Amino acid sequence: MNNFTDKEIISWNDRLFEHQMNVFIKPIYDNSTINPNIGYLVNMMSVDPVNNWAKDIYKSERVVIEPRLKYIYNFSIKKSLIDKYNEILNIVKSIPVATNSISNDKSKRTLDTKNLKIKEKVTEHSIYKEDYFLYDIELEGLLGDIMLYIKQIEDALNFLSKKPMFKIHDVVSLPNDRSMDYLVVDYIYTKVANTYNIDYKIAEIISSEAEDVIRYGSNRITDEKSLTWSRTQRIDEVIE
Repeated sequence: MNNFTDKEIISWNDRLFEHQMNVFIKPIYDNSTINPNIGYLVNMMSVDPVNNWAKDIYKSERVVIEPRLKYIYNFSIKKSLIDKYNEILNIVKSIPVATNSISNDKSKRTLDTKNLKIKEKVTEHSIYKEDYFLYDIELEGLLGDIMLYIKQIEDALNFLSKKPMFKIHDVVSLPNDRSMDYLVVDYIYTKVANTYNIDYKIAEIISSEAEDVIRYGSNRITDEKSLTWSRTQRIDEVIE
């Protein structure tokens, strides 16, 4: 599951400050899940800034209707990383999301980015002596759906910024048993709370020499700290 954290939900109050919606966005919990839902509450400070200056807006429980708005988002990606970004974004979008949107009648609405009107313009430009693609995105729809759309992009960008030590198709070993070699088959993108991790799917190499068909044994998922370089691959590199 790729659910919103409290921090991600609350951060939208700063993002939408200029929109002046008089709404405070807050994580709301219920008995059916351990994950927060997105709630939209009256911003008491904006209702009466004179008489309510000492009130804690986090304690407001008057839920209002989910806002509908237009939101503009833009970013640039290095030209050489576009294909990798699109690959990661597709993976992130395929991960289910359990976070719901709660409106004024206390009913839950499943977030769905397909409900959004999206205008996306991509142009090439150069900055800092590097070539980039600029994404200029205009979104229109319910706030919860916009939040999910932006979250998926930012999750992909955060994964993209991480540089794995081992590449796909590298030959690696386990530190406690370097007699066995494994092939890095794929990356596994995981997010725990606000931490982004890239784990490795590896397959045990059964074949001991260059044959017409290389056979593999068991597969496992492991983190980077649990892997080391294969002595076999290092020797082959020196010989070459």
